[in-house]
Amino acid sequence: MEPQPSSSQVSSSPQSDGFLATPPPLKDEGAKVTMRLFGRSDLNLLAFGRGHFTAMEDNPFFLEPMPSQDQFGNVLEIFASDCAEVMALKTALATAVARKNRSRESFIQALNQRGGYVQALSSGNKRAIVSSALGVQRQPKPVGILPPPTGLKVAVGTARGEMIITWDKVKHALIYFLEYGVEDAEPETLGLTGLRKKTLLLPHLGATYHFRLCASGTSGNSPWSPPVRRIAS
Repeated sequence: MEPQPSSSQVSSSPQSDGFLATPPPLKDEGAKVTMRLFGRSDLNLLAFGRGHFTAMEDNPFFLEPMPSQDQFGNVLEIFASDCAEVMALKTALATAVARKNRSRESFIQALNQRGGYVQALSSGNKRAIVSSALGVQRQPKPVGILPPPTGLKVAVGTARGEMIITWDKVKHALIYFLEYGVEDAEPETLGLTGLRKKTLLLPHLGATYHFRLCASGTSGNSPWSPPVRRIAS
């Protein structure tokens, strides 16, 4: 009579499919599962899930996975189907948007042609243009005479004879003219743009200088501002 195998030999025998009936004993190495699911794209998440599903098929370490392979595979395929549907809709949407953009350009071209037609036949008559339900351009208001600059300040600088001139902005002004000089002498005039600030070095120390400004624009020059007097030192 042949000897009977022991119970330990029976429990460790391979099954017909080549895997052990129970998972092999595992040593705790402190390892933790990480999946980093947040931020994955749909396709990346789908590929990740398919890889896991394949790896779990007949895995000797995980014989009864939760959820089961059937349940997990069903959820996976539903997600895959929905992803495919969305991708098809995105493709269709991109095609529709491109078609819409082309038709929009054609429509704008037609509107511009209508605008030219209405403008030509209306002879610039506002009531006629309004009757076409097209817009009428607002006529720019004339600027008028500019007011004189305000806030003229003349401060003594740190260098000998240095004066720092500043003033407030005048709406519609394109350039400012600064006039300065000593009493009873021909004044000098400077055209100033950009920052409303000018530094001068005055040659006649101890003399009284006067300063005034005007603004200039498309409508001409403004009146002069009230003069400010300072002694050069």
